[in-house]
Amino acid sequence: MDIKNIKRISVYELYHPPFAIRYEDMTLAQSLENLEFYTSQSAVRIEMLQRSMRATGCNAPLDFSLKSLLPLGQWFYDQVGTRAKTPDETERDLAGTPVQYQKYLGQWEIDDQTISIAHDVGLYFSSMLERSFPGSSWDVVRKPKNDVVFRHPVLLSAGGEVRFSPIHIMLVLAHSFASGHRTPDRLLNLFEVWSKHFESDTGSNSEN
Repeated sequence: MDIKNIKRISVYELYHPPFAIRYEDMTLAQSLENLEFYTSQSAVRIEMLQRSMRATGCNAPLDFSLKSLLPLGQWFYDQVGTRAKTPDETERDLAGTPVQYQKYLGQWEIDDQTISIAHDVGLYFSSMLERSFPGSSWDVVRKPKNDVVFRHPVLLSAGGEVRFSPIHIMLVLAHSFASGHRTPDRLLNLFEVWSKHFESDTGSNSEN
């Protein structure tokens, strides 16, 4: 796949987490501090999303309605950019991939602006879930260490059995977009799926 260079959005400021290390390398204390910082930035980052959408010609309001996910999803797709992998990234990917699958590894990664936007879209999506399902709460994944979202911030359903990892989910979506999978209603479909999961675990005991 060719590298997709996307022009930087002039008004957009990248999201910078408090620790410039991978989640799996964070201590529990660091991950909790990161969680507090991430969630505290929700209003600021959603406003940054709105301002950036308008600056690039998308005037749809981020009003936490279901219909807002359609233009946001399209805008997210349009902003996804890629860059060539660094030698260290290539070496790391090869080391973590069985030999028979190494030929399928791409030579690109999503760029910094895309990663930041994914964090912001994750916050907006999570805010919609919180509004729809009172009793949901934030935490970090504490175990096992081999969990793909170990130490990530997650939004838990009221009963605590369902967890939504906004950063991981939106980064996966960004990679899908970068690979050419154009599905304008993907965000809306994801919300419908996760709403069903959260609705199934309200924390109330319905047994007589």
